[in-house]
Amino acid sequence: MSNLLGAQSLDEKDLARLLGQMRKERVGHRTLEVLRWAQKQTDININEFHYSACIRSLGETGDEQSIVALLAEMQEKHIARSERVYGSLMYAFGHLKKWTRSLELLAEMKAEGIQPSELTYVTLIKCCAQSGKYDAALDLAVEMDTDGVPQSELTCGALLAVCQKMGDVDRAMHYLTQLKGTGGRMTADIYNTALEVLADFGGCDHAVRLLAEMRSGDLRLSARTFNAIITAHVAAGQPWEVAMEWVETMRSEGIQVNAFTYTTVCRAAARSGDVETMRAALQAAKWHPLDLMAYTSLVKACADTGWWGEGEGLMEAMKEGGVRPDVVTYTALIAAYAKDNNFAAADQVWEEMVAAGVKPNVVTFSEHIEALAKGGFVRDATQKLKQMERTGRKPSAQVCLTVIKACALDNRWPPTRPLLALLQKANGGAHATLVSTLDCAINARNVKAVLATEIDTSGAVV
Repeated sequence: MSNLLGAQSLDEKDLARLLGQMRKERVGHRTLEVLRWAQKQTDININEFHYSACIRSLGETGDEQSIVALLAEMQEKHIARSERVYGSLMYAFGHLKKWTRSLELLAEMKAEGIQPSELTYVTLIKCCAQSGKYDAALDLAVEMDTDGVPQSELTCGALLAVCQKMGDVDRAMHYLTQLKGTGGRMTADIYNTALEVLADFGGCDHAVRLLAEMRSGDLRLSARTFNAIITAHVAAGQPWEVAMEWVETMRSEGIQVNAFTYTTVCRAAARSGDVETMRAALQAAKWHPLDLMAYTSLVKACADTGWWGEGEGLMEAMKEGGVRPDVVTYTALIAAYAKDNNFAAADQVWEEMVAAGVKPNVVTFSEHIEALAKGGFVRDATQKLKQMERTGRKPSAQVCLTVIKACALDNRWPPTRPLLALLQKANGGAHATLVSTLDCAINARNVKAVLATEIDTSGAVV
């Protein structure tokens, strides 16, 4: 890198562009090296633009120590923190999941008499969202109003993304209406984000209305637009034929169907129990480049139908294609095996996941424990439940109940006592009646009564 740079003649603007380009090309970890090289050149004046670019890149690579060192260096060289520098710091600490530090920077900025712009607030909203602090992100929109900072489609887009993660459709539509009411620019990206919010929660009728607005505004429709429409109909429980009608609409309008479209149809067919359509959609999807999200969606569709053979094949295809399965993918395959009562295979997938360095989440533990319990591997199930608790993950009442039933079937009554205590703690102790019923059944060693105990969706004993 040093030899390459030494052969070039760079000025301050060239250096700023180079540092920005390096971040875009995902070699941001070397920006500090380039900055150090530039500092040795007598004809380049290092300024706030260069430090800001480095700070952003270091935030993305998680190098907090170097960020702190650069800040001290700026202070030593009397390079003032401008709005640009503050924005870069907020961005960096957002990537470091230190959202409180980002908010502190906003207060420091104001104290120094620097008025935050809309872009600064948008950066902060995204920072809070990255750390899962959605209420704090929404509070920033209120603060913008208080400070008289105008909100354009940039703010609206960031807030819609927050609403999507919160599952707050009503609030998302409020922000969309607000943007329209203030004469804001209604872009295709804004509409697509709003459609994706609706898609996750089955708002298909509202989604169709937004599509009509896009058409009347002569906005460009894309695969992203139609994928959201299709997903909304699938989430609303519409039959797979409806999804296919939208696919045909896409094609008739010259929009290329992509892998995500087919995975959505595949999910719809799986939900409807139409194996042939699911198989056709699955084969069609394989003709397209598949990313982690697409593969995982397909594996989950296979899990929904207990079609573990195809799920297994998809996992192999992922690895061959250089796509690393994540915890959601492994969990889906474990669920697929469990649904087909192939409990030994579910256990094998767990071992493979751990060997690959992928950490299980609450859902993974739950699926695996239930698979072990239903498969008669009672000792393994109870040990896995203890492991789950040691990692700070709380098992649900249903998982505890499944293991208690397995213990009763295997005539292993002593382990049911700690399991009953664990069940009592689940959901903040909301299962008092269930615990009492099971306590009586366990005291009487009444296997039939234990097996007959169930929990409905409200948590009540049935």
